[in-house]
Amino acid sequence: MAAKSQGDVKKAGIENLMGSLETLDEALGKISGGLPFFGGEKMGFVDIMFAPLVCLYPAAEVLGEFKIPFEDKFPHLHGWLNAFKQSSIASVLPETQKVIDFSIAFMKKKTSS
Repeated sequence: MAAKSQGDVKKAGIENLMGSLETLDEALGKISGGLPFFGGEKMGFVDIMFAPLVCLYPAAEVLGEFKIPFEDKFPHLHGWLNAFKQSSIASVLPETQKVIDFSIAFMKKKTSS
């Protein structure tokens, strides 16, 4: 909703996303004990399951013309993202432009059906 809508619907979508990220940030802080990953110092199963969603955030920001304030509002997720970028898993996720192109094609296909 945040990426493909306009006006009040877009605003509600962004607010929903920020609320979800706030909940996720709080959970990460509690579960990790302040360490970078959900499993602590090392990436675990939950981190690996969360990783594919990470490639969607930059695309949503570009398509929706908004910025997710990870550093300012979501410090635990910001730390997770920095630690994740150093992991070997980060290299197998699609590049942001590929996700954007796929998302645009998907939205066009969905609206033409």
